[in-house]
Amino acid sequence: MKKKLLNILFLIPFLTHISCEKSISLYEGEEGDVSGIYFYSVNGTNIAGIPTSYRDSIIYSFENDAQTVTTRIINVPVRTLGNTSDQDRPFKVKVSGGTAKEGIDYEPLLESYSIPAGKSSFNIPVRLKRTPLLSQKRLTIDFELVENQNFKLLLPELKNIGNNKTMIATKFRISFSEIIKESFYYSIFGPEYFGDWSVKKNKLLNELMGWKSSDWENAGASGAPISLGRFPYAAEVLKGYLEDNLQANTPVYEEDGVTLMQLGPEYMVDYSNIQN
Repeated sequence: MKKKLLNILFLIPFLTHISCEKSISLYEGEEGDVSGIYFYSVNGTNIAGIPTSYRDSIIYSFENDAQTVTTRIINVPVRTLGNTSDQDRPFKVKVSGGTAKEGIDYEPLLESYSIPAGKSSFNIPVRLKRTPLLSQKRLTIDFELVENQNFKLLLPELKNIGNNKTMIATKFRISFSEIIKESFYYSIFGPEYFGDWSVKKNKLLNELMGWKSSDWENAGASGAPISLGRFPYAAEVLKGYLEDNLQANTPVYEEDGVTLMQLGPEYMVDYSNIQN
């Protein structure tokens, strides 16, 4: 077992949050070669690269992912205080709350994870599942570190420099969704080319054109991927896709499974053969 002193500049923001019976010596390790462990997600640094702010959550949206993407791994970072080891050291994390359901909205966590030998950090991989529910509501998963023979919760809080906001260092949250709303730009110019807006049509159009949902926020701006000038071409591309599927006897329906996807007046697909 070897010991590692943390840079004193790194410790300064934390010292006021450590219980009075502990001293700076705990960062060298405690009796029995026990180290501290905490969630460590940096939100900002100064010009010297020293962390100035932290976050206790990650927000993710599937809205910019291709339809073929059905899962996504989010890494939750943890870090240790004090001892490093020449052996892997298991640690535990548990789900302590949230609205997401294990096995349905995300894959179950492992019984334990390990800080690799000689290392002081690790990313817990959390695999989120892309379900239809995400288009209706945002789901959350709350995590909490658990003490064991290798690690204690020696650092309960992190403090942001500047706003003095305190972040809990032993708990973390993932929030995820796929909520997509009609952009103002589409509401003004889109119906003439693409017809009525829908989530499914928006996703399909983005995929065919290589656009992202976030691109709609700056639509029409100079150099933006989405502009009124590209709408005629985009409408033709979408029309071609719908007609190809119609000829293959796999017409494209909206989310309700009943309404055939249609475009604006000048680009309408002829569904008369299957509507009669």
